[in-house]
Amino acid sequence: MAQENKNNNGLKIALGILLVLLLGAGAFMFKMHSDAEAKKEELKGEISLINEDLDKYITMYKEMETDNQSLKKDLNAKIAKLEETKASLAESEATVQTLVRYKSRFFSLKKEHDELLVKYHILEDENKNLVTQVATKDEEIKSQLAVNDSLTQENIAQAETINAAKELTVTGLSGSALIVKSSGKQIATDKARRTDQVKICFSVPANKLTDEGDRSYYIQVIDPKRNVVGDKETISVGGKSL
Repeated sequence: MAQENKNNNGLKIALGILLVLLLGAGAFMFKMHSDAEAKKEELKGEISLINEDLDKYITMYKEMETDNQSLKKDLNAKIAKLEETKASLAESEATVQTLVRYKSRFFSLKKEHDELLVKYHILEDENKNLVTQVATKDEEIKSQLAVNDSLTQENIAQAETINAAKELTVTGLSGSALIVKSSGKQIATDKARRTDQVKICFSVPANKLTDEGDRSYYIQVIDPKRNVVGDKETISVGGKSL
């Protein structure tokens, strides 16, 4: 009987120890699970931050406007690379290895981003300076054209003044009707029907501005009915027919 009680006590002790061990193991497993879940959530948070940064860079590149074709090509390539990284990250599990890999890739992309940003600002500054230079040159050309136009108008006006000053004028214009005898003698008459010839007299004052050379003067004699007196002939003067 004493032996049986002793065995029962030993069994109880063994069961107690086993229970303690099981409780300890359960607590340890629970803690490990809790730690793993916490770590997983932490990893998800860090991956989410990487995603946000990727989105920020994608938006920034899309908002960058430039007329430089080389820079535009670089921007499009960077956008495609960032979107590819973002899509790949979304398909990956939240593990330490994933975080390390994509953090490394992100830092590499960030370095490229910084270099591209410097290039962008340099090219944009150069482009602004070029636009300013072109605008300035444009204004200079317009100003010069205005001066040239003004000089041209002045030259035309001066040429017209000189041409007008060079013209010869006719003064002392007078005419008389003549009867011509068979002997050649000329007798003045006021009878239109008896008139054989019309004698025209005029003077041309000297003009130092006029070029030397022969000049021709054409005079029309018109009767009271505004008919041209004389032979019916046509001559061309200054591009006009008389």
